[in-house]
Amino acid sequence: VGFALNDGTSIAKDASDILLMDNNFASIVQAVKWGRNVYAGVARFLQFQLTINAVAIATAVGGALALQESPLTAVQMLWVNLIMDSLASLSLATDSPTDELLDLKPYRGDEPLISPLLWRNIIGQGVFQLSIMYSLVQYGDVIFNVPNHSVTGGDPSVHYTLVFNIFVMLQLFNQVNARKIYGEEDVMQGVLSNKLFVYILTAELALQALIVQFGGDAFGTRPLNLAQWAACIGFGALGLFVRKALLMLPGGRPTKDELPAVENGFEKKDN
Repeated sequence: VGFALNDGTSIAKDASDILLMDNNFASIVQAVKWGRNVYAGVARFLQFQLTINAVAIATAVGGALALQESPLTAVQMLWVNLIMDSLASLSLATDSPTDELLDLKPYRGDEPLISPLLWRNIIGQGVFQLSIMYSLVQYGDVIFNVPNHSVTGGDPSVHYTLVFNIFVMLQLFNQVNARKIYGEEDVMQGVLSNKLFVYILTAELALQALIVQFGGDAFGTRPLNLAQWAACIGFGALGLFVRKALLMLPGGRPTKDELPAVENGFEKKDN
């Protein structure tokens, strides 16, 4: 790749691939960091988006086929859509670039955007979430000792409110998981440095609480008590442990040759 300064000759600028407008070769480093950060931001979003889409569709369609009624109402799906599109893209694509990105090998032109590690996370989290959702739809009334939705005559029920709330909690915790795409162990590392991510995640949780407690017939919900809320958050937090388990599987982390990075889950590069 050829570089030329903006103050250089016209021949040099015409022959170069990249023109440094500020005449500073340090800009090359910033360009690489931001380029790799954009790539990582897209991968984070896809990891989250594909998981929530697959689980939402399977839950809605599976419930409609098996029970002749979707466990998630149309209005609830609109809220889920907002979480998995606009809010998720803002929260997952706004991490600032770090120096560690410079230690990654260059991506090949034909390299898939979704790596095998991301596919493992997507499939693993999807299977886990679907098993939770189908269990709650079938046995949630027994687990939480509440009336089955079928006895409500189609009206909003605590049973299906729990299904909806746990589904959203699973996505909020998986949103935290999706921040890391290179096999890092600590998903919380650097989370407070991205204030927009924290603000959006807090806003999503607050809005979810308002929808559940005060949404009523408009959102198809009934208020939950503190014990039920604690259980919903507990189910969601299980996704953090599922990610840990996926990393412990054979091939769960990239090797040094596949993806050299400098800390937190990777080996350092040889000098």
